[in-house]
Amino acid sequence: MISEVTFSTKRASLWQALAPNSERFIRRINMNLNRFGVPILGGVEASRRGYLNEVAFHLAKQAYPDLGAAVYDDVSWSAVNEARGRLEKFEDIKPDDLREPTAEEWQEIFRVARSFSRFVADQSAGSLLVKFAPTFRGCGLLDACAGDILIGNKLFEVKAGDRPYRSSDLRQLLTYCSLNSVDHSHEIKSVGCVNPRHGTYFCIEVDLLALELSSKSATELFAEIIYLLSGGDIST
Repeated sequence: MISEVTFSTKRASLWQALAPNSERFIRRINMNLNRFGVPILGGVEASRRGYLNEVAFHLAKQAYPDLGAAVYDDVSWSAVNEARGRLEKFEDIKPDDLREPTAEEWQEIFRVARSFSRFVADQSAGSLLVKFAPTFRGCGLLDACAGDILIGNKLFEVKAGDRPYRSSDLRQLLTYCSLNSVDHSHEIKSVGCVNPRHGTYFCIEVDLLALELSSKSATELFAEIIYLLSGGDIST
């Protein structure tokens, strides 16, 4: 079995056939991002940012719906434990990588969490259903998995690193949508990525994304992806 991240990032030749326009389109996206906040210029070690970003995401999730809270004392350490539980599953993570945040790192965690909270508040407008970690049933070689956040009918992945958005981010979103096309557990009409560290995001209708990446309808593209997964044509 493989994860959705592995499927999205490690199957380049397969995705080149499925979505040949991915690289060209992600360049267009990165040139036309929406901005919702100012960039966070952190002074912590770059090697720690992935961990801090994970804590910030869980902090915002556990504090919801009190999105305007200035301090998250009641849930801070719970967020650390949840982040550790997720990250320690990765083989390249060492125990020291998950050590307790310093006072300076906590300040950065709070800033990233607040930025993400503002984004959720703006997108939901206080009335749309917000669902953290929407789950998707596995299919064939692909394990069951969960996205980051569903706001109304918009599915967003959080990418809080210093890098631009990548074609693999688009492929990850397509994978979730393909799995959802089997049992329709969620209503997803648009997808996108948000970077609370940079204060940017993009969002695009699912049908348009499929057309841009593959010149096929979403229905056709998702059917091809599900066929490959369920048919066992992807080597492990």
